[in-house]
Amino acid sequence: MKNTHKLLCGALGIALMTGCGEQDSAASPGGAVTRLTQLSEESTLTEQSVTTGTEPTVTTKKTTDTEPSRTTAAVSDTESGTASTDSAVSTSATESDVQSSSASSETVSTESEPALTDTSTEHTATETTSTEEPYRDFTLDAAQQALLAEAVIIGDGQFAGEAAAGALPDSVILALEGMGVSDVFENVFAVQEQPCGVLDALRTLHPKYIICALGLNDIRSDPGEERFALQYRSMLTALQDASPEADIFAVSAAPAAAETGLNELLDRYNGALHSMLADAPDWHWVDIAPELKNGENALKPRYHEADGLHLTEEGFSAYLWQLSDQMRAYTDLNTEPEQPNE
Repeated sequence: MKNTHKLLCGALGIALMTGCGEQDSAASPGGAVTRLTQLSEESTLTEQSVTTGTEPTVTTKKTTDTEPSRTTAAVSDTESGTASTDSAVSTSATESDVQSSSASSETVSTESEPALTDTSTEHTATETTSTEEPYRDFTLDAAQQALLAEAVIIGDGQFAGEAAAGALPDSVILALEGMGVSDVFENVFAVQEQPCGVLDALRTLHPKYIICALGLNDIRSDPGEERFALQYRSMLTALQDASPEADIFAVSAAPAAAETGLNELLDRYNGALHSMLADAPDWHWVDIAPELKNGENALKPRYHEADGLHLTEEGFSAYLWQLSDQMRAYTDLNTEPEQPNE
């Protein structure tokens, strides 16, 4: 009887459950039975995932949208190995690209720097060449040396130093620092061990040539071009009277360094002197500027000392070469230079 009661209860329970399931299913698509079935399937999938160590398909899709690399690596052992390889290749390629890009940048940078340096060097070389002319040898030939050896030179500080004495050992030099046209006859020199003025020296020596290298100190005080020319003429007349046989050469005042600001003034006074000498055929004009000036109408930097006025050894050699070369044009020694022995 108890067993029969249990069977009846069981049958009644099944009937109730079946009725409820149909009601839910009819009322709502995907009802309780369907949900139970889905829950059962998800439970089964979860259990399989735990057992096999793999992730369900649904989970795989969701993860793939967010983190592709991790999802691919977690699908299976075989796919994980392939994905890892792909990932490694991709990472390697990326690092290679970065290194290549970095190397390219370094190469461009390395190559560009020397190019800039080379351009700057060429530019500097071009500027130097345009400012300064190449070195020129101003060694005097035999004819030039002979002219200067027979001359008495009356000059200022350009001829008062050791450079002049070394370059003109056979010449008589009557020169003092600061001496000018206006005070030339006020100074005393030792000539043949005797003190005497310029005019007495000429009467004693009887030179063949007289070279007047004065004027810079007068011009710097700017006495006026006409006055300067008259003073110069008076000086030359006195010199000629003391030594009537001598040929007299009046030398232009040497140019000065650009920073002195004197060259325009010097040009004006030299022009006035040149014009005065044009009316005196017995006196000869010598212009030493062409070999001493640069393109800026100033004394070449390598030709002047720190004061911008006194000549360096090279500058003095250029001065003497120009002087003696123009003197030769006025004398019977206008011959071709001697050729060196072979």
